[in-house]
Amino acid sequence: MQFMGVALRDLAETLDFNLNPNIEGGFFERRVWTPLGIDPVDIPEFDKLVQKLGQQFLEALDNHLTAKETDAEAMAPSEKVRVGVGVYMFSDANRQFENE
Repeated sequence: MQFMGVALRDLAETLDFNLNPNIEGGFFERRVWTPLGIDPVDIPEFDKLVQKLGQQFLEALDNHLTAKETDAEAMAPSEKVRVGVGVYMFSDANRQFENE
């Protein structure tokens, strides 16, 4: 529950930040989806692709952040900020289980 709460808070804060008319640019926030839908049998293939490419992407970002954390070790905790990226897959196929 705590993990879900933090993930939802991070996304909500990013969306809120990006919607602020006084801030130019905003944080990266993108999605890709199928407006017309796909055959449910194609979900496992897409999930494997997301897992493979998502893992590679997140590992590259983690390596970058780990180096920055090391550089900032001497800083006081009050001088540091938490930063990160969340990646998730979604599917309307999950709704079939809710209706049963």
